[in-house]
Amino acid sequence: MAGAIAFKAHMRTRYHDESEEFIQDLSAYTLKAVEAIYWDINFVSQLRASAQNKTNEIEKRLYERALHYAYRLAYNCAHASHKTPSGTNDRGNRGMEYRGLRLTVIGGWKLLGICAYAESFHKISKIANESQWECFEHLLTSECDSIKIFASSRGLEWRAPLNALAQQDAGILKDLGPQINIAQEHPHHTVQTRDGGLKRPVYSGCAQVNAGSNIYNPHEFRGSPPNPPC
Repeated sequence: MAGAIAFKAHMRTRYHDESEEFIQDLSAYTLKAVEAIYWDINFVSQLRASAQNKTNEIEKRLYERALHYAYRLAYNCAHASHKTPSGTNDRGNRGMEYRGLRLTVIGGWKLLGICAYAESFHKISKIANESQWECFEHLLTSECDSIKIFASSRGLEWRAPLNALAQQDAGILKDLGPQINIAQEHPHHTVQTRDGGLKRPVYSGCAQVNAGSNIYNPHEFRGSPPNPPC
């Protein structure tokens, strides 16, 4: 983890009045918590690949479960931001949505869209005490760029939980950024929504996979005749 050394230095400065044992325990907890975020991102991305390939029904259900929790957290955070905007700066509020909103202030909605898939984030935001959450938040936001690159490299659909909320929140819409370049897109890669907008085709929570080249392999054909002409 790139920011581990700087984080340990921060801990000694932030908690200089505390014992070395306290600092060591809190540092270890925080580092493991952020490592768990990376692990969950990778795991959910693998589940998504399995769900798209329909290779494992259990993994498909696990991915749908992760998607459900991501949608719910994003929805709760978006609505909490409209109900009590001042709550984003209230470190005493232990609600998941307000802790999630803290991330959007520091790392943008993209960071929340990524972390919303991580089961570890849901657990930590529920059970961490104030010192644990403060340290976790500090390290997570210092690793923000790394986490975003990691999630993108794994193909995590971080926009999915936020798309439905973007039209109601200018901040979310801005963080989503440009998604579709119509001039360079094949018409089958997009569908029109009822309100006249455009979106990527999605089925059962999984984005459509577009083949950019011929993927037909006659040796894998199981019909009759065994090797039909192309």
